[in-house]
Amino acid sequence: MEAVAFGWLGLTPNQLDDLTPREFENTLIGFEKLRKLDDQNSWHKFRMLASTLIAPHTKNGKGIKPEKLWPFDWDNDNVKPGKMSNERLQYIAQRSKKLKNG
Repeated sequence: MEAVAFGWLGLTPNQLDDLTPREFENTLIGFEKLRKLDDQNSWHKFRMLASTLIAPHTKNGKGIKPEKLWPFDWDNDNVKPGKMSNERLQYIAQRSKKLKNG
């Protein structure tokens, strides 16, 4: 059963052992986001197909916008991430230099 979970994340047991708890949590968060985006993409394709198929049957063949035909909760989630502070950017740059230099 555990090997299947490693396969979902694309990790071998040795790679999993090498992760810190924070790295593991970040991997899980990234995996969940990827699955969510994949699911939303599938639903978007289905909605586009439905909109295209009913277009000839609408008034003057103009069709219906997919968003109006079948609205989803995530259609209004256009939240942009905020900018990082200068202190945070400096910290990341210093951390990157330390990692490169060993």
